Amino acid sequence: SCKKEKEYDPHYLNNVDLQFMERLSIANRAEIEKGQIAASKSSNPSVVSFAQKITSNHTLAQQDLQNTAAYLGLSLNTTITSSQEDLISQLNDLAGYSFDTAYMNSQVEDHRIILDLIKLEYNEGNHYAVRAFVNRHLDMFRNHFLKADSVRREL
Repeated sequence: SCKKEKEYDPHYLNNVDLQFMERLSIANRAEIEKGQIAASKSSNPSVVSFAQKITSNHTLAQQDLQNTAAYLGLSLNTTITSSQEDLISQLNDLAGYSFDTAYMNSQVEDHRIILDLIKLEYNEGNHYAVRAFVNRHLDMFRNHFLKADSVRREL
């Protein structure tokens, strides 16, 4: 019965909480890197504006996530995945319309994945500090998904 009690203790950090924080940390780093590339490489004002907002917002979210992790006594991985590295490499090889569409398509998919992570955290996560983080940033992540989809459709 000890395990059951832990699961309902809002101070108990479960595996879903840990995986959420780790995966979001990596996602934030990738978003920041891709946003910086897009802000400097795109000539489409909508893409540039979106990329600047992504870079700024994900930087703030990452700082908040790292502060939350520090509060919990955790150190988060910030090394992006090899698939994200591959995508960044592909983006660097593109220009113009091809770059803009590839970047915006990746943004829709990346933010769909982030929203899925948030949904899993809401359904199966436990720790109040992780939930508080989600509550602070949920609207931003939702808005990024919607704006990415909108910009992508306008291209």
